[in-house]
Amino acid sequence: MKIYVDTNWFLSFFQSNHERHSLLEEVRHRADLIILTEQNVTEYRRNRAALMRELRSNIEKSTRVQPYTTSLLRSFKEHERVIELAQQLRIAADASSIGLCLGILRLPV
Repeated sequence: MKIYVDTNWFLSFFQSNHERHSLLEEVRHRADLIILTEQNVTEYRRNRAALMRELRSNIEKSTRVQPYTTSLLRSFKEHERVIELAQQLRIAADASSIGLCLGILRLPV
């Protein structure tokens, strides 16, 4: 028996909030039963890039912090610390999203 898996199933790993690694491992163990066409591979590669851009954008949006500020708030050292932490979060999120996308690119097709 052979199994055909639609490209969208593979692409859904980039968008799912659920733990799906066990499913992917199951597919890997049964790789000899999986049928992939050239169209599957081409569609996956083309759409993976778009999904990575979307993933990176979502990470950036979810970590964007715009601390409320006024001249009074700016006079407090605590407010300076909030601004510093917001900048550190932005830098860490950028590095994480780049690393994540590079890791995804290294996944076998």
